[in-house]
Amino acid sequence: MTNDTTKKSNQAKSPKTIVAKLKQDFCQKLDTLAYGSSHNEVFRSWAEIAAIAMHQLPYLTGCIPKGNTFEAMEAHYLKLAAKQERETLHEFASLLALVQLALAHQWTDFLGAIYFEMEISGKKSKQSNGEFFTPYHLSKVAAQLTLLGCEEVIKQQGYLTISEPACGAGSMLIAACEVIAEKGYAPDKAVFFQAVDINQLCFHMSYIQFASLGLSGIVCHGDTLRNELWKQWETPQHKIWRFLTGRSPFHSIKHNK
Repeated sequence: MTNDTTKKSNQAKSPKTIVAKLKQDFCQKLDTLAYGSSHNEVFRSWAEIAAIAMHQLPYLTGCIPKGNTFEAMEAHYLKLAAKQERETLHEFASLLALVQLALAHQWTDFLGAIYFEMEISGKKSKQSNGEFFTPYHLSKVAAQLTLLGCEEVIKQQGYLTISEPACGAGSMLIAACEVIAEKGYAPDKAVFFQAVDINQLCFHMSYIQFASLGLSGIVCHGDTLRNELWKQWETPQHKIWRFLTGRSPFHSIKHNK
């Protein structure tokens, strides 16, 4: 009887409730890891390691052949991992799993919300850098208005391309892909994007979330206003798509192999 009650209770939980609990778990783990250090330092270290881990997946699973990019990234990953305790790396893996679980349950800017709510970079830093993370529900409204009539573009071209010059943790693009999904299209096939941010942490956060959602695009660390791109990482889905088709929707962008 107790088991039946528990099952019904779990079934009754909404995606929003589940994601809220996962966010709580993430924050608690981060608090523990940041003991004796700083949330900003730990979060940045985790985000870079997690982003590289996601970047390497298509190579490690054999979906695409390894090359110079894989080797260079792997060497950098090992260098970063060597600075962490084994237990810390296990906890880093748990944090990434929480992100993936949350995004599997609900379209949302999971990491952006955590970064903003926990004030990970500190109030003064956010003010001096002009950082502002748009709440996801507002991103959703903006996406709905922006994508009115996008069906015609998809019908003619087969897909939609989106450029986000200041992507933050990815809220606007995630919302856009949710809207596309609600219109009956598979976002991983109907949307290709380029996302840029000048903040390296945002570059890593957005990459983690786009990759976890299986979205197809290129995430760039760069300065949009100066037209400078320092790093360009294809999401796993985009790497695989380009490898299988031999083409890219972004003819003017050079890709990592």
